Amino acid sequence: MSETGETRLRVESAAPVSRGPMSGARDALVWLALIVALAGPLTFALAGLGTRAGLWDFRFGLGVMARQVAPVVLFAGLGLAILALIATFLVRPRGRGIVIALVALVIPAAALYQAGATQAAARAIPPIHDVTTDPDDPPEFSEGIAERRGPDANPLDLDFVLPEFAGEFAGRSVRVVGGEFYDNLATMRVVSGTGETFDAALDAAEDMGWEIALADPEEGRIEAVATTFWFGFKDDIVVRIRPAGMGSEVDVRSVSRVGFSDLGTNAARIADYSEELADELAD
Repeated sequence: MSETGETRLRVESAAPVSRGPMSGARDALVWLALIVALAGPLTFALAGLGTRAGLWDFRFGLGVMARQVAPVVLFAGLGLAILALIATFLVRPRGRGIVIALVALVIPAAALYQAGATQAAARAIPPIHDVTTDPDDPPEFSEGIAERRGPDANPLDLDFVLPEFAGEFAGRSVRVVGGEFYDNLATMRVVSGTGETFDAALDAAEDMGWEIALADPEEGRIEAVATTFWFGFKDDIVVRIRPAGMGSEVDVRSVSRVGFSDLGTNAARIADYSEELADELAD
């Protein structure tokens, strides 16, 4: 072979593979899948942040954006990612964009898995929003609680009977269901007097990051407001300190202002507060 022929062969061998119209369509599909995949979690984020900032009502943020729009976007992103991944294997040059397609696949898949796990956990928790350490004699809020909670807030009624959609918990009162399901929450009995216990209880409430609405050492009552991180939901808490023998006893009640089910938030808050109070009393 002549030197000219060898040169032509080397040039032709080094030439890039031509990109036809299918290659361009494949690349567009891959990037579209990634954009839609990112839009799903972004919708969830905006639903919470917008509700917290007061840009829209929680019914729109949680009920529409988080529970209706975001899942549709996630499933759309998942479908596009699957198509994009298939296209990376079928269209030449094969394998181009496969990493982006995989990322676009993992994002909605992980988000949908987390959403499914949250729903499964919610079904196992009683749909209540009023939890206390003493269901038989719960701490009562002061008269000012109605003004703080507003006219559209959940009623402070432990005797409310759960409706049929509550599943296995239907037909029983919030008082009974909460007492049975959260039997790990109980009155805290301490050896310190009511004055010392009140001070420790107030410090513990402040350490929890709650907004103190009322602190009455004579009545042994502390009222506070806790704000959830993502949606900014307001929950009301009352702490009651009473004398018990040579020491004191502490009871806590936590009530959500909105939402039928708190997904276990109030019970978890009471448990965390009890630990915080125990640490304060131990110091």
